[in-house]
Amino acid sequence: MSGSPYEPVEYASLLSYVSTRWWRSKTMPYNKRRDLENANNYTLALKNNHTQPSRDDVSIYDYVAKQCSDQNRFPGFFSNDATLVPVPGSCPHEPGSMWVSELLACALEKHGLGCKVVPYLQRTKPVRKSSHSPGNRLSPIEHHDTMAIQHRITAPPRIMLVDDVVTTGSAFLGSAWLMREAYPDTDVKAFAAMRTICYVNSFKNLVCPCMGKLTLNSDMEPKKGKCSQASHVQAKLFDNA
Repeated sequence: MSGSPYEPVEYASLLSYVSTRWWRSKTMPYNKRRDLENANNYTLALKNNHTQPSRDDVSIYDYVAKQCSDQNRFPGFFSNDATLVPVPGSCPHEPGSMWVSELLACALEKHGLGCKVVPYLQRTKPVRKSSHSPGNRLSPIEHHDTMAIQHRITAPPRIMLVDDVVTTGSAFLGSAWLMREAYPDTDVKAFAAMRTICYVNSFKNLVCPCMGKLTLNSDMEPKKGKCSQASHVQAKLFDNA
């Protein structure tokens, strides 16, 4: 995949949720609220290294990886020659420690969805957390400029960027730029365990697999393409967002 580092990034996601700020104060049927609450619990579990909600014997990351592996939901994404690269968090991590996206990447590797996990990327300086400033999220350029590649090896044939949640896609785009600058002939894709949906009416199910592309508009801001079906499940990303 030689070419500009700013080419679109193909991505996939398994789960979906709507932030509580969009629905907690709304009146709605009990079943809808129950499903939204359940999806929110899965988001919290992902972000806080918890077990699968209602299953205290199953890691949330193993749950996601097994769902992807057993159902073969994302043809063309995972492969046995793909290097899994965790997307850094908002702060530089301590040497020897593991962060959420790395835990998820390790679970994917364990279930045969990649050949190895390599934390190529590191955050070089702290940035604001997207969850704490939803109206002032980092741009792809800000992500790119506050990350660096720790070390380089022979170019892998495929790189799969891994993160817990994708909202605007900025972190994936910034990470992909760095990977493509270092490895211009490597196929770079992205996987998130969960995606954010901005409108309650667009939420269908917790497990709502989709595949799509992240691109840029003329102002170098993320532009979210609609997702295609994955394993016969109809899913769209950021409807009307």
